[in-house]
Amino acid sequence: MTEHVSTGRRSHRKSRTGCLQCKRRKVKSPSTRTVHVVHHIYNYVWPCHPADQFQCDETKPVCKNCIRHATAAQCSFEPVSASRSSSLSTHRDDVSSTTSPQTSSDFAPTSTATTAALRPRGPPPELALLDLELLHHYSTSTSYTLSRHPALQTVWRVRAPQIGFSSDFVLRGILAIAALHIAHLRPLDKEIYVSQAQVHHEAALQTVAPILPAVMDENCTALLLFSSLTCFFSCARPRKPGDLLLVEGGQLSEWLVFFRATRTILHYDNAALRQGPMAPMFINGDRSVQLREARASEGQIYVRELKQLIQEDVEDPAEVAIYFAALDELSKSFGVVMDPEGGRCEPSDVFVWLMQVSDEFLARLRESRPVALVVFAYFCVIIRRLEWAWWLSGCSVHLMAGLYQLLDNKYRVWLQWPMEQIGWVPQAAN
Repeated sequence: MTEHVSTGRRSHRKSRTGCLQCKRRKVKSPSTRTVHVVHHIYNYVWPCHPADQFQCDETKPVCKNCIRHATAAQCSFEPVSASRSSSLSTHRDDVSSTTSPQTSSDFAPTSTATTAALRPRGPPPELALLDLELLHHYSTSTSYTLSRHPALQTVWRVRAPQIGFSSDFVLRGILAIAALHIAHLRPLDKEIYVSQAQVHHEAALQTVAPILPAVMDENCTALLLFSSLTCFFSCARPRKPGDLLLVEGGQLSEWLVFFRATRTILHYDNAALRQGPMAPMFINGDRSVQLREARASEGQIYVRELKQLIQEDVEDPAEVAIYFAALDELSKSFGVVMDPEGGRCEPSDVFVWLMQVSDEFLARLRESRPVALVVFAYFCVIIRRLEWAWWLSGCSVHLMAGLYQLLDNKYRVWLQWPMEQIGWVPQAAN
């Protein structure tokens, strides 16, 4: 096929002001040249504008050609000198006159949006990379260590962070326990992560303290969730000699007071909690309660000897009743966690005793009364069963050593069975 190309005489319209991207692609600036292609056999003539389909229209700040090629971000122009400004203006007027209104409006929104995107702005705020690392670690690792039950792991991994995004004290509780977990895994960086954990924990406590007395539908789930996170945090933080977990400086630990205060939340609107995101925890809790009651008699064997010692040593019947009530609750826990076929126990199987024991017993524990300390030593055996969790590892031995130091020789003998169960032997110097 032979083609005949005919063009009309045209004025000089070459331009050097196209965008740098189009110049790199060797695309010329616009022209009004019309090309007529004639087929020599069929004598068919049609107009063609082959170059115009890809030419740079020099629209600033982004030309349409760069928009077509999705390279708007790279579109740039050389600075225009004063001597060329007038000729450039005339040339752009000519180009505008040859462009249809419809074509111009089609690209106007895109050009405006691109202009806004490319407009210089101030420096972006810095990312809290350490906190992002903590949240990532929590989602991929820590959340799986807070329970062995798949449904509860989902609560901790998925639902807890969701609640945290609307309740910052929950989110800070999550970041705090994640920081302690990393500190546990990376001893060389322990100081950094423990410090960050403490920052988040203290900030969360300051936020939640005014809210706790005013429980409402909007915060009851978050408060209940935070109480569990506080329990994990208190068990996982670095331990000091003489730290008895439940008592600090002659007072009940702050976390224990808060933990027991959640009983008010449970009684506030049980139906709302059971139907909310914490529903799997309540389902599992109901099963644990039923199991505790069913095996209470089986657990009595573990506290029977201690009851005899208390009855022989304590003269006041009211005092005996307080200790016996604490041991009865403890026997229910023993019935669950000491079952050889029960598998690994859950945190709720252990810490439910702290929720059920009376204020009168805790008052005697705060006063370091010997019998109360011995009862607490029996609780260490139950803690030992939960030490598959990193956040409780070594806690039973630490507590037993502290309790042993507080007791005289008469009551140290009462610790024989719990010491054997956790595998701790006092040092000869003690």
